[in-house]
Amino acid sequence: RRTIFVVDPEAGGDWIERSSGSLAVHIARDGSGARIELGGQLVGWIAPLVSRDGRIVRLRPVDAGNTLRFAGEDIAAAIALRPDEIAVTIESDQPVEGPVLRVLGPLEQGVFAGLEYLGKGERSSSTLDIETAEHIRFAPDPLKVTMPLMAFITDRVSAAMTWNDMELQPVYATPNFLDGAEGHRAALRGRKIEATVLVRPPARVEDAIVWAVKRRGLPPLPAPPRDRAAQAALCRTALTGPPLKTDAGWGHCADPRWERRPFADIASTVWRLTGEVPRCPELVPGGAHLPNDAIYFVTGRAGEWLKVRSSRAKRLIAGQKHDGSWRYSGKYQRGHHEDTASGYCARPAFELLDFARLTGDTMALDAGVKALEFMKKFRTPRGAQTWEVPLHTPDVLASAFLVMAYVRGYELTGNPAWLEEARRWAISGLPFVYQWSRYPMMAYATIAVFGATNWRAPNWIGLPVQWCGLVYAYALTMLAAHDKTLDWRHLAEGILISAEQQQQPDGDYAGCLPDSFAIAAQRRNGPWINPSLIVNLRLVLDGQLDSLALLRDGQHRVVAPFPGMICDGTVRIEAKTGAVYQLLVDGQRIVDVKSQGEDRIRLE
Repeated sequence: RRTIFVVDPEAGGDWIERSSGSLAVHIARDGSGARIELGGQLVGWIAPLVSRDGRIVRLRPVDAGNTLRFAGEDIAAAIALRPDEIAVTIESDQPVEGPVLRVLGPLEQGVFAGLEYLGKGERSSSTLDIETAEHIRFAPDPLKVTMPLMAFITDRVSAAMTWNDMELQPVYATPNFLDGAEGHRAALRGRKIEATVLVRPPARVEDAIVWAVKRRGLPPLPAPPRDRAAQAALCRTALTGPPLKTDAGWGHCADPRWERRPFADIASTVWRLTGEVPRCPELVPGGAHLPNDAIYFVTGRAGEWLKVRSSRAKRLIAGQKHDGSWRYSGKYQRGHHEDTASGYCARPAFELLDFARLTGDTMALDAGVKALEFMKKFRTPRGAQTWEVPLHTPDVLASAFLVMAYVRGYELTGNPAWLEEARRWAISGLPFVYQWSRYPMMAYATIAVFGATNWRAPNWIGLPVQWCGLVYAYALTMLAAHDKTLDWRHLAEGILISAEQQQQPDGDYAGCLPDSFAIAAQRRNGPWINPSLIVNLRLVLDGQLDSLALLRDGQHRVVAPFPGMICDGTVRIEAKTGAVYQLLVDGQRIVDVKSQGEDRIRLE
C-alpha cells in the first residue's frame, strides 16, 4: 500500500506568482506545489513540492523576495526563478520526496541518464530491453545513474531536472504509472535536495543533455595510472607475447576460443607501437574495434588493400535499400517497431564514406550520402550490437558510428546539416558516460547499452564496457576539429584514461582490457581484449598519426602511412630513413617509396 497524489488542473488556489520571460510559476501559498506555464499554456506541475511518509508537507511562506522561502516544523524549502529554470532547495531532518516534476503532453523523447533513452510514445521500465525483474528501474540504485539528468520532451515543453548530490534517489516514470496520473513524473528523495528544473519550448532532448552537462561541467580528468612510457610498455607486453600472440597471429581476445589470425588492425598497431613491421605472410582485415590499415602500406600490399576495401564497399552498396537504409532480419528485432535502427545503419554508412574519403570513389560517396539523408529521421542511438543485444536497445556504439558517419559526410560535402547531425549524435552519447565518482575507477567509465544481452543477462546497466566508450571517444576526436559545443577532446581523454585504469596491470593478461568492469567491487571481468584501440586513441590525442594519412591539395588525393602534405604538385612525407612504403594516388595509382627520411614525390 502506498499513497499517490493527483492534480486537478481546474482547481483554484491561493497562488504566489513569479515569472521570468515566458516562464510563469504559480506557487501555492501553503507550499504544497506549483503550476508551471510557458507562454500562458499549462505545461506541468511541481506537485507535491515536498512529501513525507505518504502525506503532503504544508509549509508557510517566510520570505517573498525573488527567492520564495518556506518553512515548516522541521523542513525548509525555497523556489527561485531564473531564465528557463526553476531552482528548488529542500532541507529536512527526515527523508522526503521532492520536488515532484509532472510534465504534460505526449512523449516525444525522454532520458534518464544511465538507464533510459526513449523515443516517441515509449514507456520507461519496459521489457523491450530487459525482460527480467530488473526492467523495473523507476527508482534505481543511484550508482547506476551516470549523470544528474531526467528529461521529458513533449509536444508542449522541454522539461528536465538536474541535481547536485549524486547520492540522492532519483525517480523517473513515463507515463506516470507511479501515481496512475496524466503526464510524466520525475522526482528526488533524500534529506537535503538541490535541484534545477529546465522549462523551455519543445526541442530535441540533446538540448537538455547539453544544458545539464554545462551546468555541472565535465569532471576533471582522472589520474593516469602510469606514465606514457610505462603505458606503452604495458600495451607492448599484451600485443607482442602470450596470451594474445602466437605464430598464427593475434586473438581479438586473449581467451583460447578466439581464433589467432594475422589481423591487419593489430599488426598496424604493433608497427606504430614498436617501430618494427611484424612478419605476416598474409593479412586479414579486422582484429580491433576500429579499422587500422596502415600495415598494408608498409608491407607492399596497398593494391591488396584497395581490392579488399573496394569489394567491401560494393557489398555494402548491394545490401543498401532504395531509401538509403540497411535492414535487419533476426531474433533481435523482436519488440522494435521497425526492422532498422540508427546504429544498424550508421556503421555501413561510415565505412562507405571513409572509403570515399580515401579513394574518391563516387559510388561509395553517393551511397553514404543517401544513408545520411535516411538517418536524419532517427532520434535514439540504438541497434549497433545485434550480435547479442536487441535492435531496440539504446547503445553508445550507435552514437559513435553516427558521429563518424556524419563527420565524414561533412568533410566530404561541406554540408553544414551533416555537422549539426554529428553534434547531435555526439551529445546523445553523454548519458552513457559516468560524470561523477563514488569509487576510484568510475569517472568516465562508459555504459555500453541500456539493456541486457538476450533481454536477460548480463544486464549492462551500471556495468561499464569500456571498449564501446573508446569507439565513442575516437569519434569525438573526429568531431573536435569542427565543433566546440563541448570540450570533446577532454571527454575523449577522460574515457581513454578510464580504459587505461581498467587495463589489467600485471599477470597473465597484463595490458589487456577487460570486457566489463564492476564499479562497486572494482573488479575486472573477462574476456580480455587486445588494447589496440587504447594505443591508437592515445596517438590521436597526442597529435600523432595512428592509421592512414589523407593528403589533399584540391587536385590530388594521396593516402600514406606517414604524415605529410602536398605542395606545388609534390608530396612531402616525413618517414623513417630506410623504411619501405607505398602511396595510393587518386584512388588508383600506387607509388613505391624507399624513405630518405624526408621524401618528396612528384605527382604527374
